[in-house]
Amino acid sequence: IIEHSKAWRDAWTDILTVQQRLAYGFQDLYSPIVESSEDYEGRGAVETPRSTMMRAVKLQQAYAELKTDLLEEVNMVDTRIIKPAMEARDHLQPLKKVIKKRADKKLDFEKYQSRTDKGRKNMKRSDKDNAALAKTETELYHATEVRSLVRDSLATFLV
Repeated sequence: IIEHSKAWRDAWTDILTVQQRLAYGFQDLYSPIVESSEDYEGRGAVETPRSTMMRAVKLQQAYAELKTDLLEEVNMVDTRIIKPAMEARDHLQPLKKVIKKRADKKLDFEKYQSRTDKGRKNMKRSDKDNAALAKTETELYHATEVRSLVRDSLATFLV
């Protein structure tokens, strides 16, 4: 939403700028041509009719007012859409971190759970296997505790 709103705002700003430049172009087009030297023998400059020149000036003024008015409205997109969306995104960042941490701890729990289950299924265990099983059970216990703490902190964060 943020990027698209900024693009929309920038597009409207560009449209208004182009329209105003177009109006300035008409005004320049109909402005009297100043002869560059006295010894010019070509065709003389023809004065633009006053009514045409006035219409070009009025068009330029209308576009200038339109740009001013619409830019105020277009710039309200910042305060009404972009800033609230950015604030919402900023408020969601900690929640995303907690959810990611929860997912990571869940993966750790599942890893230790599968190791423990695999060790328990082995009926003929050596002392080394029993020590490894005890270690994985301890890790499983710690992973269960951490997982429940993270789950509780997420629940607290959501409330």
